[in-house]
Amino acid sequence: MDSITVNNYYYCQTVEPKLQQPAQREEEVEEEYDEFDYSSPSSAFESCSSVLTDDSTVVSCTSSTKEEQDALDQDQDFLLYPPITLPFHEGLSYNMLRLYQKLLPSRQSFTKRQTMMIKIEQLLHREWPTHRFNVHLFGSSQNNLGTNQSDVDICISTSWNGLRCIKTLANVLRKNMGPRLVSVVLFAPIQLLSSKTDRLNTRSRQLACDLNVNNLLALQNTRMIKTYVAIDPRVRPLVLIVKHWAKQRQLNDAASGGTLSTYTWTCLVIHFLQTRYPPILPNLHEIPHTLSNDNVEINGMNSSFCDDLSKLVGFGRSNHESLGGLLYAFFRKFAYEFDYATQVISVRSGKLLTRYEKGWHQGIESRRAFCIEEPFDTRRNLGNSADEASVNGLKLEFERAVNILLETRGNLDSLCRPYIVLSAILLFLMVFFVIMFSDLECDYINPIDLCNKLNQFVLPEIGLQAFVFSIFLVTGHWFPMLINLPVLVHNVKKVMDRQEMYDATEIFRTLSKHKKESFLKLGFYALCFFFYLYKMIVSLIASD
Repeated sequence: MDSITVNNYYYCQTVEPKLQQPAQREEEVEEEYDEFDYSSPSSAFESCSSVLTDDSTVVSCTSSTKEEQDALDQDQDFLLYPPITLPFHEGLSYNMLRLYQKLLPSRQSFTKRQTMMIKIEQLLHREWPTHRFNVHLFGSSQNNLGTNQSDVDICISTSWNGLRCIKTLANVLRKNMGPRLVSVVLFAPIQLLSSKTDRLNTRSRQLACDLNVNNLLALQNTRMIKTYVAIDPRVRPLVLIVKHWAKQRQLNDAASGGTLSTYTWTCLVIHFLQTRYPPILPNLHEIPHTLSNDNVEINGMNSSFCDDLSKLVGFGRSNHESLGGLLYAFFRKFAYEFDYATQVISVRSGKLLTRYEKGWHQGIESRRAFCIEEPFDTRRNLGNSADEASVNGLKLEFERAVNILLETRGNLDSLCRPYIVLSAILLFLMVFFVIMFSDLECDYINPIDLCNKLNQFVLPEIGLQAFVFSIFLVTGHWFPMLINLPVLVHNVKKVMDRQEMYDATEIFRTLSKHKKESFLKLGFYALCFFFYLYKMIVSLIASD
């Protein structure tokens, strides 16, 4: 079943959309596939290889300016991580392009997203035939930075005030799509509606969909990022690989994980490419451009930027850095070069700003550990989702990435190894008390249910299931033990194939980053444990 999240981001000033019949949209899906550059991986690989792995290229991991480079040369930490050599970056670039091939979305994935958008548009026209709606894909589904696993982001634009209340759209989903579960989050920055439906279910992988109403700024963000991606062939693979790394290392959950959103990661890469020497990407907001219907003022904010690709393509031709050299330099920049205490990332300015220039040296923003200016709403800090502990964790991850690239000579499997927390004490307490206080027999039979209940930390399946298997063995639950055995063997093979190692340092760092949650969880289990002992003592006394 597909999960749908509806965001109510209603602007007082809306743009009247052009009405397009849903029937016509279905006929255009195949044509739009080629327009949005969801090309075959092989052609993308060939075009990038000729540009990014030129034998004559010499990598120079310079900073934003020559002055900054001279200053960094005096830094001992910087000297420990020098620019990488030619054999190194050639292998890393090749590995990145191979991974890039795997991350590119398929035609089927693109078609499923288009089909979901069309179904929602048809639903709206059928429910309110007298009103005008326009349904847009935005985000990674539209800016050429999506993968097969990406969620679908959909914006419903309309001048009708009937969708001002998020519950109106929720009721339509319940009525027309047969939702199994609908939940509305009213106190988020953007109101959320989450539902699961059968009728939007596609035949293959299930899609999660985020819907919002009149979030026109999100459409402009999508256009801006799509323009940046089209300027230089190195942008798309670099952003996709950084996003993949962030996802694998659990660094892309701004809502609940206290890290950064995928949009923020994209902005970091764009700004990094703007500040190379010479720059690879321009500053679209400062290049002279003519205003059009797409470049309008939204909610009092100037959303105009240059999107004339005839003037922009090839801007970074004078920069000969390879794809591998750029990835290494990106990690090194945020591990050792960027000053988190005083500097601000600004895509709109195309350069680093200071907190004093932004006025973020005082007030609530002065307490933010990471400052990243939103390109359109410049008052907004995209880094406000990460607290000081999370930013310290990000720094450690950047340092880890630099060390792995140097030690393994560009091994992306090690770089993007999934981040897994393993704690014997937490594992024992969680499994013990979940089983001890469970009244569902299926919990003994299905270890996956146990994993779902223990979703506060990502635990290795093999560790959990081996522990459950041992409990079955000791307690004499022979039948569920035999049922669990094939699953255990399968996971042992899976772990051996991945050859994953669980680093004690990473475990300690993650537990330190989640001290509050850890102590609350341990406190809860301790109370349960003492309550259990009390009941056992009372029952023993009563039996005497």
